[in-house]
Amino acid sequence: MNPWAQPRLEQTQQALTEKFGAGALTSPASIARTVADEGAVLRHPEVFQCDVKWRERNLKKWEFRERLDFSNLSSAFESVVKLEERRLQLQVDNKTTGLKELRDIVTAARKDSLLQARSKILDDRGRGQLRRFPSG
Repeated sequence: MNPWAQPRLEQTQQALTEKFGAGALTSPASIARTVADEGAVLRHPEVFQCDVKWRERNLKKWEFRERLDFSNLSSAFESVVKLEERRLQLQVDNKTTGLKELRDIVTAARKDSLLQARSKILDDRGRGQLRRFPSG
């Protein structure tokens, strides 16, 4: 059995993220290339399948984030409802990693809104609405 199958790639990916933070997150294919350079024997279909699954999860996460809109109060309310529905589903399914990712999505959306609120390009009304984003 190949020691660098999907579970090992995912474990290595998680260990790198825990040790070096989210900025160190790299694709399974990149990890596989590094260990292959060190002499590991790889099964390319397994590496490819693992990498595809990882990329699909990332795309779904960012697609969800892109559907959130905090530009005005009514769309912000709808976005908060979507977030709460997702949070409850993740909690019911006991998916702690998903809950952390959801928290990261909310944190990034908040930072984006606060940056836009300080923008000199937006009019005063637009900046005022964006400043209402909850803190914490």
